[in-house]
Amino acid sequence: YTLIGNANTIIANIDAAAGTDSEKQFVKASALTFRAYAYEKLMHYYCVRWQDSSNGSARGVVLRLDESTGGLPYSTMAECYAQIYKDCDEAISLFQQSGMDRDAGKVWMTNENVAHAVYARAALTKQDYSKALSEAKEAKVGYPLMTNAEYQAGFCNPTSEWIFGSYGSAQENNW
Repeated sequence: YTLIGNANTIIANIDAAAGTDSEKQFVKASALTFRAYAYEKLMHYYCVRWQDSSNGSARGVVLRLDESTGGLPYSTMAECYAQIYKDCDEAISLFQQSGMDRDAGKVWMTNENVAHAVYARAALTKQDYSKALSEAKEAKVGYPLMTNAEYQAGFCNPTSEWIFGSYGSAQENNW
């Protein structure tokens, strides 16, 4: 929920921030992507499987979409996935409107491909297979599979197929 709270603060305040419209669109899209990612992870770890949810009527998680900190009731799984989809749709639109992208090696930052990847993961977990397939195809655009040499070198360093990860530099990792 720390990621969600931080994202909510950005989403609530970015329009009044200094910067170009393109920069603000890119930052807001990034915050929406992180919020969708965080909710997808919460759903994955703390909720029943979709097939056991009575078509989404089972208890989901608390959907906190603003900067409030008071108690809120649980949302249904269907409401949670609807919000994840909505965040991803808005993020993708804003990334496109911004005309900006992250630097190629900065896999810890989000971009349009990451939003598509989060969308695909949520759709797969929700068993929305047609959406999962279409979003996965969009996510991998511009990220070709690694070469045999890269595959054999191990998985410690980013390769051409890394869409999103926590790798920053060699000094930031234990290995």
